[in-house]
Amino acid sequence: MSGKEQQKQHLKNITLCLGSGLCLLAKQQLKRQHQLRRRQQLKRQRQP
Repeated sequence: MSGKEQQKQHLKNITLCLGSGLCLLAKQQLKRQHQLRRRQQLKRQRQP
């Protein structure tokens, strides 16, 4: 592999890593939002 090819591969790895990292972050945020919504709904249900 030449230097340029190695650099390209390295960039690919970085973008893959970032992509999966962002996916994980997005999933965590969605979970958090979902939990908050559920809590709010429960509070509303308790109040007559």
